[in-house]
Amino acid sequence: MKKVLSLMLAGIALLANQSHSVTFFADNFEASGAGGATKLGAPWTMNKEVFTSQGVYVGGYYPNSTFGPNAIVTGQGGTEQGTYSGKLYPDFDGWWGDWTDNKLVKTSLLFNKTLTAEDIAPGVIQMDFNFKTPAIGANASVVAFAKLLNSDFSQTWYTQTVSLTGSDWSSAATKLVFDGSQVGANAQFGFTVSSSNYQAADLYIDNVTISNVPEPSTVSLLGFGVAGLIATRLRRRS
Repeated sequence: MKKVLSLMLAGIALLANQSHSVTFFADNFEASGAGGATKLGAPWTMNKEVFTSQGVYVGGYYPNSTFGPNAIVTGQGGTEQGTYSGKLYPDFDGWWGDWTDNKLVKTSLLFNKTLTAEDIAPGVIQMDFNFKTPAIGANASVVAFAKLLNSDFSQTWYTQTVSLTGSDWSSAATKLVFDGSQVGANAQFGFTVSSSNYQAADLYIDNVTISNVPEPSTVSLLGFGVAGLIATRLRRRS
């Protein structure tokens, strides 16, 4: 019986170790809003890119933590969003030349993490969030993204995007999956609004959490394996 108990405790310890997660970043905007902030601050950063109608890059800058059509707003939350929410929208107050000749303006709000072995050991980093998009024009779009870039940001190795639509609050997530070889690379999570011809692309966000989590299938397999070992041990004793 003691050996069976040892097996059970070892299995539980193994599962606990595998399911352990670390939250890198969380923002529900309540503290900063209550503190009187009107714009989102660090560790959020901003990225603005301008393209011709043919898709040729013609300007912008990255990153910048003070640039913004980024804001902390009130009066938009539901029961789960509290008093304050974040807002990202096109840069209508920026340089007017960005909007001539059907140019496309992409404005992003993002969080970056340079990856360590410990960060990626669980196998997944995921961003969970609430959102709503009450106004999206015909020439506009809103997405959440997860990107994996090399150490000097010169190459994008992987991008996942999730289109965001809906006038009521909803939940979504983006994630990156790792095999252990991405140490030193950069993981980016965030949101992009794209617009041309001054089209609206309003995005409200709340309860943003970025954490490393194990693949559910991995934990399940470990659980089945441990259960099998215990069952085998019990059968032998009987």
